[in-house]
Amino acid sequence: MGFTARAKYLTKKYGWVALGTYSAVYLTSLSSIALALKLGIDPQTAIVSLGLAKWIDPANIPSGAGILIAAFILNKFTSPLRIIIVATITPYVARVVRALMSRGA
Repeated sequence: MGFTARAKYLTKKYGWVALGTYSAVYLTSLSSIALALKLGIDPQTAIVSLGLAKWIDPANIPSGAGILIAAFILNKFTSPLRIIIVATITPYVARVVRALMSRGA
């Protein structure tokens, strides 16, 4: 099954659970990158050391750029990894949610 077909299948089968899982993974990724930047990692250095310089020019991100803006830009490059993680864990999350809902009913 191709990537697009798998994404459509997950969305159709799991609905709001898939959306919630993606949102949680996205916010975790964004906040982790923002925390790393807050702790002193320079965005320009991070772009070069992660090998992202061929897609984004480090000079386009001012060193004094807001942490959230720099984190958002760097987070865009984690999208393929986030999608793989979400596709992998969504069935497990759905199983846990169903179990919790049936216990409460």
